[in-house]
Amino acid sequence: MRFLLVFSFVLIATGVELPNTSTPNQCVHVLTSVCDGKKVDGDVSYQATQCGGVSNEFATFKTSVENEMRALTVAVRQLQDVVSLLLQNTQLIQATATPSIDPLNTDSTPVGLPADCSQTTANGIVTLRSGKRVYCSEGWLVFQFRFNGSINFMTYTWEQFKTGFGKLDAEFWLGLDELNEITWENNCRLRIDLWDFDDSHVYAEYNEFSVGNETEFYRLRISGYKGTAGDEMFTNSDSQNNMLFSTIDRDHDRSRYYKCAKDKGAWWFNGCSGARLNGFWTRKAYVKSAIAWDSWKTKRGGITRTEMKVRCDVLPTQVQN
Repeated sequence: MRFLLVFSFVLIATGVELPNTSTPNQCVHVLTSVCDGKKVDGDVSYQATQCGGVSNEFATFKTSVENEMRALTVAVRQLQDVVSLLLQNTQLIQATATPSIDPLNTDSTPVGLPADCSQTTANGIVTLRSGKRVYCSEGWLVFQFRFNGSINFMTYTWEQFKTGFGKLDAEFWLGLDELNEITWENNCRLRIDLWDFDDSHVYAEYNEFSVGNETEFYRLRISGYKGTAGDEMFTNSDSQNNMLFSTIDRDHDRSRYYKCAKDKGAWWFNGCSGARLNGFWTRKAYVKSAIAWDSWKTKRGGITRTEMKVRCDVLPTQVQN
């Protein structure tokens, strides 16, 4: 019996399949006996009958062997199920564990994580190789996201727009310093997606997009429009190309009579019309401080969701690591 148990474990370890049934003759074929000085093998019951006088003893032995084999077969198959479950759990643990470190990677970053959003098709929060968490949208890095008015962008100051605010799983602004780091001296594009309360959707995409540093007040450079929303940032009468960023406490617009950011939210204002996606979130129409994209929503208001995102051909070292 000890040999059979060891043999069963060998079967499990090597992956050998057990037969679906086991016959008593197969089990006792290796048994031998002696009758009238002759070696007996094969069908033990038959041979025992031929020798005579021991058929009842062999019948009892045969029943005992059958019972032992049935019990052993059940036990072995239970062990196989346990081993299979353990292997599945091990694979699951390995799949969810922290990615391994590639010894050939000189910056010792985890293998398998994207360097930036352009390396993933995910739509949501993503952890980059650097360990930084960002919001990606099918290859684009989202830097402004609004959808429910939980954050009043109208109240945030220059310093807050500079460093960023909000949460990735809610509404947020990534930060002007970050935008400058990502877009300056890189070939970047801007995409803006807009939805209204009827879930109608339009977009605007610009194939050239960069934001200067704080010294030049985060100057916007933009061109190359395509999309369905209408061009509110480059070719309209209040073109925002080459404009400086304004907030409620820093006025850099070109209006002689108004402080656009104070009334309509922080933005790259020329005059106070055109695009302004950091305005007041509201369901009402005709609200002058509301989020607006004039060529699409001329009644001011009604834009329920905005996504501003950037995608670059080359990213700075800070973002790649």
